[in-house]
Amino acid sequence: NPSDTLQTYVAEVKEPQLLYGMVVDNYTIIEDKIKRNERLGDILEEYNVPANLIHQVSQLSRQIFDVRKIAPNKKYTLLCDQQDSLKTARVLVYEPNQIDYIVFRFEDTLWVDVCKRDVVILEKSIAGEIRSNLSQTIEELGISHELTNRFVDIFGWQVDFQRLQKGDKFKLIYEEAQVEGVSVGIKQINGIYFEHYGSPYYAIPFDQGEGPDYFDAEGNSLRKALLKYPIEFTRISSRYSMSRFHPVQKRYKAHLGTDFAAPSGTPIRSVGDGI
Repeated sequence: NPSDTLQTYVAEVKEPQLLYGMVVDNYTIIEDKIKRNERLGDILEEYNVPANLIHQVSQLSRQIFDVRKIAPNKKYTLLCDQQDSLKTARVLVYEPNQIDYIVFRFEDTLWVDVCKRDVVILEKSIAGEIRSNLSQTIEELGISHELTNRFVDIFGWQVDFQRLQKGDKFKLIYEEAQVEGVSVGIKQINGIYFEHYGSPYYAIPFDQGEGPDYFDAEGNSLRKALLKYPIEFTRISSRYSMSRFHPVQKRYKAHLGTDFAAPSGTPIRSVGDGI
């Protein structure tokens, strides 16, 4: 009938909520971190996973996942049925790092999936000029600890990084690994220009079969007999001096060495081969 009107109904379609590749609309999501001395079995017991499934978790082959290696402060996520007042875990996801995650599914039997997030490699560059010292420049530019140490490592045979001067310049071209838009590390430095005391230094990677090593513009290896900077980049707490105020003896005396201040666990590099 021409007098009939056509009515249009707009139905709102709700996008399903996805987490770790699973639709989680019907789950209560609980996120937490592993506590010191906490075992995976302790968490599962707290969230009412049956004892036989907890036993299966403990008996997992180390080739799949060694549950003894769960570490404090690592993130885990529990999925519990929304209608379940006991908050029984149906799924547990443990994240040992920013790329890997292990999914434990508690059904009639245990199912375990070892998964990886997609990693995107982006080429990036950064340039800077030393205004007072490298530490301040790094902080101003937001350069990561990992990228800084790779930079220092490459030129560790040519340059003492505690003796940079105002006006020294550098530019780095590097590959950054990202997961979901967040940096998870530096894959490789693809090139460096470094100007120190007015002299140019170049670093160009080349793989001779044992991983990339770095060479200058004439093809000479940057590795030499002795390292000038044998520690991860940090700060000097006390320089070589013929008259330093001793912090314990409370008097001025010669300090025939250089003290580095660094966090516990910082690697110390041998300055050269020897006994």
